[in-house]
Amino acid sequence: MPPVFYACFFLAFPVITVLIDLSLLFPERWPPRSLALLRETIQWWANTYDPLMVRAPVWLKAMTLVEVVIVPAYSVLALRALRKNKYAPWMVPLTIVFSTVCIYSVFIIAAENMYGLGRSLLDKDGIAWLLAYAPFFMAPLLWTVHVLQAVANRGAAAPSRKIMASISKRLSNRTHGGDGASKSARVKADKQGTKTSAPIVKSARGEPRRRLTPTTHEAQLLVAEADMRTPITTRSGARVRSTRGTNVQSTKTKT
Repeated sequence: MPPVFYACFFLAFPVITVLIDLSLLFPERWPPRSLALLRETIQWWANTYDPLMVRAPVWLKAMTLVEVVIVPAYSVLALRALRKNKYAPWMVPLTIVFSTVCIYSVFIIAAENMYGLGRSLLDKDGIAWLLAYAPFFMAPLLWTVHVLQAVANRGAAAPSRKIMASISKRLSNRTHGGDGASKSARVKADKQGTKTSAPIVKSARGEPRRRLTPTTHEAQLLVAEADMRTPITTRSGARVRSTRGTNVQSTKTKT
């Protein structure tokens, strides 16, 4: 999801928590009398789509108190990380706690509506309830994945395409056992113009490689080339000395 989605979520979530959830903890005092329209809207929603708010059991008040403490504090940290695009490793455990509280709360409230109150969440009123509570289930889950990816990417959020490309590249290198690196090195060497005298043959895998052991004919050619590169004086002097030695031996033999 884009960062704008998370920014809107963490701006709206604390406002909803303070304006609506506090009405469960202080039903007589909140919202104040000056916000009569807000009070009427909350009562209409509770009577029409969310009867659990009208009953307000003790466990729901305790759950709401936890959210009132955690949500605003964590939203400040999340907005700061989004603005600077920096995600410290210590945000991972806090994010897991925040997401667990949100997802667990929605799950328990949905279960109480279906099995405690006997409501169907697939009818007209139930679908409206699901649409209202679904963002508080999906957004924390997606945000947790976002934070984990950002921390794994050295503390900065990256596009999903870039992350998937880097992961696939690492997996391919591990699968081929470094063949990709050696192949790229060979391609780079060929581009630079480095050539060897050994011919190119195919390996057992069918990949081209250079044969290092020369044949007999190639060895003879190399020896002849090395002999041609030796100085002429050295070769002629060696021949003269060999002929002189032969003549001396023949003269001694005659005498």
